[in-house]
Amino acid sequence: MIPGSVTNIAKGAFWSCTNAANVTIPGSVLSVGTSAFQGCTSLSSVTIPNSVTNLGDWAFYDCTSLTNVTIGNGVTRIGAMEFTACAGLGGVTIPSSITSIGEMAFAFGSSLSSVYFEGNAPAIDPSAFSGDNNTTVYYLPGTTGWGPTFGGCPTRLWENAPPPSIVTPPLAQTAEMGALAGFWVEVTNTPPAAAYQWYFNGANAVGGTTNRYLDLANVQPGQAGAYTVVVTDVYAAVTSAPALLSGIAPVERRTVPALNSTADLGSFLQLE
Repeated sequence: MIPGSVTNIAKGAFWSCTNAANVTIPGSVLSVGTSAFQGCTSLSSVTIPNSVTNLGDWAFYDCTSLTNVTIGNGVTRIGAMEFTACAGLGGVTIPSSITSIGEMAFAFGSSLSSVYFEGNAPAIDPSAFSGDNNTTVYYLPGTTGWGPTFGGCPTRLWENAPPPSIVTPPLAQTAEMGALAGFWVEVTNTPPAAAYQWYFNGANAVGGTTNRYLDLANVQPGQAGAYTVVVTDVYAAVTSAPALLSGIAPVERRTVPALNSTADLGSFLQLE
């Protein structure tokens, strides 16, 4: 976790930090340095807050597991090689604050299928989407600067994008009282800025839930019931089928004798 007292993430600060899986940059941060997270191959999700105004070149280069990135509307420039070789990144939303996209910014993103622009077309280097052969650019009605292609990619109105589709709904489960329970949902055709809202028994919104995961700590009898999630983008919404959470009394745990065994390296050992 990055402390809330940090105002600048220095150049190469987390270079090749292969253990980092999820990063939420605190609102105190104003600048992310060049190559700050380059080569963080386990990084799957990153949130850049509105406070960040400078995003250095190569910041997320070769983050091969990155699937979700949220770019705050304080950022005005996506630099050179910013998300190059992020093979897991399927979609990204570009806020209206962005005025330029640099050289090879999203190049060789083998999974990049959708780029959603919330504002007018920014200046773009011709190589920004190099090697992204299946990418479509979506833009909002009323915005300007768009043609049949943008950065070499075909363009479409955002309202013509495929609607969200739930491919894996939340699953029913049973939890012990006082234990942890959780639901998750897998959705396709959603821009990264899509909103997730979980509901309990149809009408009661579960507070603090804004993504595809719902964690319930210290489950109590009153939490047993049906859970659904509504996924919303600019033009469409989809609701999952309900998943039932059932509660049971805590199961007794007993200590049993341990079994110690030794064997020669390379030999066969069977335990029953």
